Amino acid sequence: MNQGRVNRVIKLITLLQTGKTFSADGLANLLKISRRTVFREIKNLRQIGIPCEFDSVKKSYSIGQDFFMAPQNLTKQEALSLMLLLKDAETHEIPFIGHAKNAILKVLSCLPENIRKACCFEAEKISAITTQQTRPPEFDTIFEQLHKATIKHNYVRLVHLVESNVNETISAFCPYQLISTDKGWYIIGRLDMRKKIISLKLSLISEVVILDKLYLEDEDFNLSEYLGCAWLIAPESRLYLVKLRFSKDIAPYIASKKWHSTQQLSDQKDGSLIAEYRVNGLGEIIWWIISFGDKVKVVAPKTLQEKVHKIASRIVNGSQMDRTVPISEMPFDKQKIRKDVKHT
Repeated sequence: MNQGRVNRVIKLITLLQTGKTFSADGLANLLKISRRTVFREIKNLRQIGIPCEFDSVKKSYSIGQDFFMAPQNLTKQEALSLMLLLKDAETHEIPFIGHAKNAILKVLSCLPENIRKACCFEAEKISAITTQQTRPPEFDTIFEQLHKATIKHNYVRLVHLVESNVNETISAFCPYQLISTDKGWYIIGRLDMRKKIISLKLSLISEVVILDKLYLEDEDFNLSEYLGCAWLIAPESRLYLVKLRFSKDIAPYIASKKWHSTQQLSDQKDGSLIAEYRVNGLGEIIWWIISFGDKVKVVAPKTLQEKVHKIASRIVNGSQMDRTVPISEMPFDKQKIRKDVKHT
């Protein structure tokens, strides 16, 4: 068996024992081979005793949970990617970062010395400049408690920072889902008394207590449906068609990313760019727009024009801002939820 096929078979086994299921087409795409070759390799694996199982309902393959093949030696590129993850880890809000770093170091310590030295040299030539997330010392504990509660369906009591030196205590919160975004980690859940779904940023939560009381799983809750067309994490109650014109010097940057699933871009003759988004609520997108300063103009809707103008005027005049902030950052005054919370 040539080296190329050996690597392909190892990758096939690695994919199938991840716990996920893969269709023949999916495996063919991932391995860059034909469907016929996929069937042949699976047949060969079965012949040597590897339990490749086929789910006739999902039309997909997996390897039985009792089977495990130890991972093979890493390539230089794989080892280098781990080193870069380790190097960049401190700038991101990653749960259990200490454990993750230890795991990477254990893997890297098993590398042949020549590969380890080559990767260390190459990693020094690569840097990343990112905005470092604020990571409270209790972050891992908060994450772990909420994760346990989502799995076991426990109510929790939590303390959440609303503004400087002002906390609110939620006495009965049903945590549904932890979710990571560009702005950090959030917990989505239900305020029990009001039956209202909200999202809270983990870095603003200072205390979580798991209660003995259990809640029934909300079978009607669907994360994709809840988020809908929200700009980030906090849907509001109305859809808007937002139309923006970006100046020509920033147009390439805007066009280089898909900022929202509904994004529609249109190049203009003068080099500017028209961007259109269909979003649920303006509370989150408005801060993204303001971050581009005079490089962007709000074409529509008029409500958004007025909000941006109001905020810009107050910035220039130095007057105190009102609390026009993303709902996910300051949820309670916007959502007018008072019966469930207490100020401290």
